[in-house]
Amino acid sequence: MIQQLLVFLAVTTAYTAAYVPSFLPEHLAKYSHSVVDDSTKATCDTTMLNQCTLAFYNQFAPGPIPFSNETVFQMALQQYLNVQGVDGWANIKTWMNTLVTCVGGQQAYFNCYNWTGLMSAWNINDLTAKQWNVRFLSLDYDCGPGYPVLIQNFYCIQGVAMHEGPVIQQCRANFTAAQTNQPSMTCQNIVNYLTCVEYPYITHCGPAAGGLVCHGERIAYYVYNPECASQAQLHCQGAPGKK
Repeated sequence: MIQQLLVFLAVTTAYTAAYVPSFLPEHLAKYSHSVVDDSTKATCDTTMLNQCTLAFYNQFAPGPIPFSNETVFQMALQQYLNVQGVDGWANIKTWMNTLVTCVGGQQAYFNCYNWTGLMSAWNINDLTAKQWNVRFLSLDYDCGPGYPVLIQNFYCIQGVAMHEGPVIQQCRANFTAAQTNQPSMTCQNIVNYLTCVEYPYITHCGPAAGGLVCHGERIAYYVYNPECASQAQLHCQGAPGKK
């Protein structure tokens, strides 16, 4: 289980560099709990899931969806934003609205992109399924409640990620060290990490932007460490649309 949670740190850097959601922190996978909920599998039309996801994916990269390697999609999304900048988010928001409608509405969207269902629908392991789950939850948030704050603070967030990189890296290093030394304190270690990583964004971009970035991290913790949801929910208070 320890090896599983540390698979996600490099992806975090890619996220903050061009604001590609979500952080998908590599330190999460190592301590992830994989309890499969079969109830989600019967509430998604797999045929529509595949058709709709392919249409969405092809906006960024032509060809079949790399189900077994979510990082390919992340790279395509990042490349798109590297070229388009903040203006690219308007298109992504439109494509996301189309995707949600295509799969059958908001509840169907959450059901279809739940990692437990994706394991079966796409014949992938739990780690990869969780990467996809976090990705689509983050896109939904950044194109929904978080969108105005994202657009307004895009370049500030990007600048903090570039110039405060050592500070953010130290937050991750502190989390890893704490988790190694106190593995029974995962939830408290997560809370400390969220506070640490949010701080430079609040300082330079304001509480709403800090909350947005913090919530990007928190989404991943909800997927990888659901047992810590109640504690993590007390943080990222500046996140738009979230309590």
